[in-house]
Amino acid sequence: MPEKSGLRDGRNASDRALAEFDALSQETVEANAERERLNIDENSFGIYTELRAFLPELTAEQAVSFNSLFKKYPDYAWNEGQKSQLRAELYKSLIPLVGNKQFVEVANSVLKLQRI
Repeated sequence: MPEKSGLRDGRNASDRALAEFDALSQETVEANAERERLNIDENSFGIYTELRAFLPELTAEQAVSFNSLFKKYPDYAWNEGQKSQLRAELYKSLIPLVGNKQFVEVANSVLKLQRI
């Protein structure tokens, strides 16, 4: 009997993993469709998705504008001077949108995004 129980547990774990994979796959398809609908690049879409958690009214154009800041400082990940300048520009752009209490948290969340 223990063998059947072990097989059943393995099958249940496989079924759960497959369901999680299917959900992730569907999420990816939907995200790609949304990005294409908005007609923006992958990095702008990542920014758009991240900032929408803080700013539900954010537009695709605003996300593209934020992405242009990252393009202006392409070495920010390893150049402290560029990182400091990028952070200052992000703060300046974010304060009017999220206020003085949240702008650092929002900027940090965008800076953590992996760029393509």
